[in-house]
Amino acid sequence: MPPTTDRQARFLAFSSIHCDAKIVQALGAQMVTAQETLALSIGRDEDGRSSLPDVLDAQHSASISQASWRGRFSERAMGPSF
Repeated sequence: MPPTTDRQARFLAFSSIHCDAKIVQALGAQMVTAQETLALSIGRDEDGRSSLPDVLDAQHSASISQASWRGRFSERAMGPSF
């Protein structure tokens, strides 16, 4: 691979940051959706009962989304990797 110019390196860095920002934004939206699902599943039905499997599934999804977001945000904070 030929060496890159300074301009090419900056372009690659900015492209990487832009892509990472979109990913972090999407993961943030996914996390919000999972948290909303958890809040709804914890809510009681008309008989005053909640479905334990639904609550556990929503809680698991929320935890996975939070971990994904934190992991990607940490990678982004450390800077682009080329």
